[in-house]
Amino acid sequence: NLGRSAEFEGEDYVFFPPDSLMFRGLEQSYTIEGWFRSRAMQQQTLFAATDSANTRVFARIDLTDTGQLLWQHRGGTEGRVDITTADSYTDDGEWHHFAAVLADSNMSMTLYVDGRIAARGTAADTIGTQRTQVVIGKKGAIQHEQYFQGFLDDWRVWSAPRTRAEIRRDMDRTLEGDEGDLAAYWKFDEVKGETLFDLTANDQDGIVCKIERSDFNAPVFV
Repeated sequence: NLGRSAEFEGEDYVFFPPDSLMFRGLEQSYTIEGWFRSRAMQQQTLFAATDSANTRVFARIDLTDTGQLLWQHRGGTEGRVDITTADSYTDDGEWHHFAAVLADSNMSMTLYVDGRIAARGTAADTIGTQRTQVVIGKKGAIQHEQYFQGFLDDWRVWSAPRTRAEIRRDMDRTLEGDEGDLAAYWKFDEVKGETLFDLTANDQDGIVCKIERSDFNAPVFV
């Protein structure tokens, strides 16, 4: 555990080349989780999964211009559902952990912050086998706006709906990378280079654009 994070300064992002035109792990139930520390009170995007050919959003995690977390989910055939937290998590000088959980058994959307339920909603459909491309740190793969400003660390995507107990148990500890249903795991610990390595066997590596590494890391331990 090298104890590094990724520093985003307003024009930085990570993109995932659409080699198969399908990011794996978001098709049915999913959990997107990770640590963030924002230092700008503005509309900004943490994570976006969009149609690889246009700007259609399937899943996006934003911070609003007043600091709330906003999760947008759109299924393969049905309309978009947005859920937003009541509290603000921007520019407070603190690391926060989020987890966006979609359960296809009842289409529930549950957004956790720091291990607590912060917002709930109901989706209309799953993403399914859409041509999905992921980007971290800006609005979309071909949308050059809403750049994130701050730090990100220790992100995971699961192809299953994680429970509150599982989220709280694992949010502050390093994973092995071979856990069941773990679709992608990015620790942002690389010393240099342009690759953000996925520590699972799925090899969903990202390409880093302008991002610097920082020793100011989230409270995640071995």
